[in-house]
Amino acid sequence: MPHVTIEDAGHFLQEDQPEACVDAILSIKDI
Repeated sequence: MPHVTIEDAGHFLQEDQPEACVDAILSIKDI
């Protein structure tokens, strides 16, 4: 899975995908 950017995370927050949002947050914290 490609690295999730902050911009992608913002997009996930607008989608109905809680799991994707969590994955994005975890990826950001992993920087």
